[in-house]
Amino acid sequence: MGPGFAERGVGWRVMARQLYETDGDRSKEESAKAVLEMAWGAVFHKLPVKYGADWIAVRGGKAVAVLEYKNRPHQHDRYPTYLLSLHKWMTVRQVAAEAKVRAFLVVEFTDGLYWAEMMDGIGETGVGGRTDRGDPDDVEPCQFVPLSCFTRLRLFDPPE
Repeated sequence: MGPGFAERGVGWRVMARQLYETDGDRSKEESAKAVLEMAWGAVFHKLPVKYGADWIAVRGGKAVAVLEYKNRPHQHDRYPTYLLSLHKWMTVRQVAAEAKVRAFLVVEFTDGLYWAEMMDGIGETGVGGRTDRGDPDDVEPCQFVPLSCFTRLRLFDPPE
């Protein structure tokens, strides 16, 4: 398995999935991490890819949250919902549940950083995705999170 691919287990088989993350994406993620750490008063540790989430936040030596970060090249209100792979939704929530902490989705739009707690009962499940890359795995079950569930990040104003 070479660079640009991730392994995912399916029963006893391991299948490869193309990764589309670029150096620019990683740079944006690092910048967002620094802002979030300052705003929420926590240290964010990058998780290995096998966890299926981007960060675990630690405050006072204790884990307080698991977070998934996304970056989108448009304003936050372009669509009425934010679409996240159902697999990603379940994985991030499972890691947080096992750690006994909260799960958050953080999305950087062109007009700011927004966050939503990944709680039971928000959004709806359906099928969605993109078709412009010719990757059949890009259309899948998704969680559609209403933009009304997101809060714009303000410095020194962590979730209660």
